[in-house]
Order: sequence, then C-alpha cells, then structure tokens
Amino acid sequence: MVDFLKPAFAAIVVFGLHSFVWAADEPDIVGLTAGLSPEQTESVLTNAGFAFTKSDILSITGTEISWTSASYYSRQRDRDGYETLTVTYTSPPSTPAVWHVKREWQRSSQSVVPFETMINSLVAKYGNPSSRRDARYGSTLVWHFNDGGQKCKQHSSANAFINAGIAEVKRGGPDAALSCAGIAVDYNVQFNDSPAGPVVSRMIATLADVRARATDEAKLNAYATEILRRKQEEQMKDSVAPEL
Repeated sequence: MVDFLKPAFAAIVVFGLHSFVWAADEPDIVGLTAGLSPEQTESVLTNAGFAFTKSDILSITGTEISWTSASYYSRQRDRDGYETLTVTYTSPPSTPAVWHVKREWQRSSQSVVPFETMINSLVAKYGNPSSRRDARYGSTLVWHFNDGGQKCKQHSSANAFINAGIAEVKRGGPDAALSCAGIAVDYNVQFNDSPAGPVVSRMIATLADVRARATDEAKLNAYATEILRRKQEEQMKDSVAPEL
C-alpha cells in the first residue's frame, strides 16, 4: 500500500515502513535529493533498508583523474517487492554530489497497488506533472522543478531534458545551462490487468539535476584537457633532439 499525506509546506511520504519529509523545492526519490554527498547518500539509504552492492570507478587515460561515478543499492521486502537504486555522482574537479538517481521497483506476489492509487500518490507528492504519456499498460509522468528558462520545457522525458541542457552548454558555455536549469523527475508506471482493475507491476523512476549534469561534463572536459596539456609541455621540456 502506498500512502501520501501532504501538509501545506511538506509531504510526509510513507512507502512500506519507510517515511521521510520532502520540501516542495527539493524533490526526492526514497529520500535522495540532488546534491547529497556519497556519505549522506549511504546514510539515507542504509536507514531506508537498502544494502550497498557495488560501485563504478571511472578514469581518464593519460591523466590521474579517477572517481566513483555511481553506486548501486538494493532492497528486498516480501510485502513491497524488490527494488534497485543507481546513484550517479558529479565528476572531478567538482566535489562528488548526487546528480542522478534511478529507482526500479518490481512488485512481489503480495504487493497489490491499484494503478490509479499509485498515480494519485505521485501527483500528491510532486504536484501535477509537466507532461504525461499514456500507453496500453502504463503511463510516464515527468515533472520539471526550479526551471529558470524556457528552452527545455518542451521536452517530455528526463533524458531529453538533460541532453538539451548539455547541448546548451556546448553552444554557449556553462552559463547557458541556466536556460535548462532545474531538476527533472520521471516516473514510468506499468500495470497488469486484474479482475479488480489495473495493478502496478513495475515502476522505473529517475531524478536528474539538469544544471549539475550539463556543467559537470563541461568542467570535466576542461579539467582533463588542461592536465594533458601540462603533461605534454613537460614532455617537450625534457625531450632531447635526435642525433644528427
């Protein structure tokens, strides 16, 4: 059962046995908001009953740049079902912080959540969606928060919203990300038919800090390019002309 209660300034969200407070200007997925450190992320998810499974480490050839790009967690509850979380962090030279969260939930045989109950709960938590696409066996809802510009509002998916922000930075520099500033939340809710009506079978949710992602890629590219330039300069200083 999913239950959402929404007072005037915050929502107390209850999913299974876990609850947390959500401020209207900081949308979350299972308590995770954009900007949290890896340590804060670990604390939130441990308290929520998730177990750490692994991390992805990325590096750039020819440099000393290496960082934890993502961490993976899972949670199994007989009544609620099985969940996995992928948390992605910003890269050097930025301080590691959450910019993307992906949650996948698969119902258990004991979990019976009516489709409309789930949709109504999401609207109660996040407000009316910026866009909604309905299909035969599910719906995708997208919310845009803290959007300071207009250029990306036409995009109907979180990934398109992110890619538009990155494209704006490539065209106009880091400040151009302001035209796509904001956080995109995307829920794909799937259902199976039952004698009593549609029942949620699977849910995939993402939260993305568009501005953080757009500027992060530009900063990383500039950082790596500068390191490689310095290395090449050092090599040139130490080079010796061949014997003529």
